[in-house]
Amino acid sequence: MEKHFELTKNLIHEFHRSGISSLEVKIGEYSLSLKQSCESGAVSLEKEEKVEKNKEEKQREEKEDKSNQILVQSPLVGVFYSAKSPEDAPFVKEGDFVKEGDILCIIESMKMMNEIKAPEEGRVQKICCDNEELVEFNQEIFVLEKIDA
Repeated sequence: MEKHFELTKNLIHEFHRSGISSLEVKIGEYSLSLKQSCESGAVSLEKEEKVEKNKEEKQREEKEDKSNQILVQSPLVGVFYSAKSPEDAPFVKEGDFVKEGDILCIIESMKMMNEIKAPEEGRVQKICCDNEELVEFNQEIFVLEKIDA
């Protein structure tokens, strides 16, 4: 049944969009029977269009919001450390202002400690990782807010 999940999902989606009242599909042991009134199909289509419009608006807003952000990604796979040692304070906290070249964190990879530095001046808007968390290549680790000059 799991192998037919995507097919079922697509059939249901197209069925609701089409406005037809019933559909039966049989492929080997797999069978699907769908029924709806014409009104419910029309309502579903209207709701779907509203959802699509909301998604588009949200994506547009997110793009606008990110125009003043600097996304710092991990340049390698390794363990994220927020401080030089467990006893030390973190290099940065959310809300801190950093200058280009300030150390944001350390990523340990293959027993090498790699300092990750701020690519430009900004305010630490979000720290996306927990201390000692394994991070992947190109994973977002910090979000900095640009400072208008």
